[in-house]
Amino acid sequence: MFISKVPSEFLTHRLDCPYYHPEAMKLDYKFREYGNMKLLSQIISSKRKITNGVRGPDIQASQYCLIRLQDCQHWGINFDNCLTISEKQFNENRRCQLFENDIVVAIGGYVGNASIARNVKLAVIGQHSAVLPYNPNGYYDERYLLAYLNSAIAEIQFQRYVSGSIQAGINLEDLRDIPIPIPNKLAQSYIGDKVRLTERLRTRARQIELFINDKFSFLLANLKPKSKSWRVHRNNIESYRLNTSHYDAVIVDMLDKAKKQIDLLPLASLFGKRGISGGATPQGAEYPEKGIFFVRVQNVKPLRLDLSDAAYLTPAQDAELKRSRCQAGEIILSITGYPGVAAVVLEDDLPVNINQHSVRFDVCQGWEAEYIAAALNTTFLKMQVDRLAIGGTRIALDYASISNLLIPVFPEATRKVIAHNVAISNRAIRESERLTTAAKLLVEALIEGKLTEDELKNAQLSLEKGAREPDKAILSRLTRKGIDVKDEPPLFPDIDALYEIIDQLDKDGEEEI
Repeated sequence: MFISKVPSEFLTHRLDCPYYHPEAMKLDYKFREYGNMKLLSQIISSKRKITNGVRGPDIQASQYCLIRLQDCQHWGINFDNCLTISEKQFNENRRCQLFENDIVVAIGGYVGNASIARNVKLAVIGQHSAVLPYNPNGYYDERYLLAYLNSAIAEIQFQRYVSGSIQAGINLEDLRDIPIPIPNKLAQSYIGDKVRLTERLRTRARQIELFINDKFSFLLANLKPKSKSWRVHRNNIESYRLNTSHYDAVIVDMLDKAKKQIDLLPLASLFGKRGISGGATPQGAEYPEKGIFFVRVQNVKPLRLDLSDAAYLTPAQDAELKRSRCQAGEIILSITGYPGVAAVVLEDDLPVNINQHSVRFDVCQGWEAEYIAAALNTTFLKMQVDRLAIGGTRIALDYASISNLLIPVFPEATRKVIAHNVAISNRAIRESERLTTAAKLLVEALIEGKLTEDELKNAQLSLEKGAREPDKAILSRLTRKGIDVKDEPPLFPDIDALYEIIDQLDKDGEEEI
């Protein structure tokens, strides 16, 4: 509940109380102080309208993509795993077709979440989102706009317009009236370039992922076709394994062929001195806002940990679970939920502990954790996990199954190349996450008057001339809670590491894998 007195000059045609929420009113005052504001409808392309997407999709195999909210992640659109619709329905909905640099914004669900279209395929959007047509002749930077739409300030604006009792959302008329601050072009470019760097870093990580998959692809060549049933000779039946998946003909065939091409070592033979240990959930399971990063299964992603949905332990809780504390360079492997996903613990993840749905282990001397994590995340190992995982209501890997996972033994030089690229990929994704946060925080600091347009303009001009000190001065002021927030760790704990990975991108265009 709130009470808000609204001056008459701030009254509009809206009579609903949430529209005049105190937080929204504070923003109105800041926007008036800022001065240079436009409505969203005034800055996008006049040749195409802001419109919503397809209702009642006619799903069928085709080249025509349907982009739904779940296809919009990390401020970008994934065209690879989306649904497809009929050619007829695509042609009937050309009004919401996507083109390069269009922005897709959620108008249902997580209202306001925005993503940009890059390397566009033939695609239209779903009914719970709207397309903001790119205006190449506009006076705004599309990546700056993307950062603004994903900022906390825009979130307040979106929420004041949300309506609906059964399914909350924002209608197109209100979406078009969202106010957009328009700083000078160089200030916009400074913020927009942080988003462009993010895109380059994620592209680099994707290239490495494809490179790794290619290295292991020969292990999946010429496999038997899948069948609904198969026979197993009694001599091959193991007394402690009666589950049918253990004798899957395709996986058995895959392993037989692999053993003829390359040496395979059980994972247990590669454990280091600390060995393997599982985690647990502390009593009470109440997590503070700060402390020791507590890894749950949703935080374990291929090759790296995801901190975006982090929970934390107190020092006392961590002490209770001391056996599962992690060190940098160790591997965390999920054993339930999505069993078999492996991530390397980075130095800036620390301190880290894990719950009961994962295990941690170190790697013996002469082997690289990054290489083993890469192998564990391949289809070759995923098929082994599917074979060994057991359970009635929820499948899981037990310690014996983990130990028996077979790791391909590539030549040492090849292992080091793969490990090196995994390390680059992990750094690229981690810095890209920080850069998207930075872009949002820079927008917020600008509107709140904690940064000036001139500061951003000067930093951008310096970067264009090859000087990084003004940029470094601004970035070093950022924390995850905002700019110049006391007692908060810096958003970029090592800015030189950020510049180092950027230089790697710039070296000869893109560093060769």
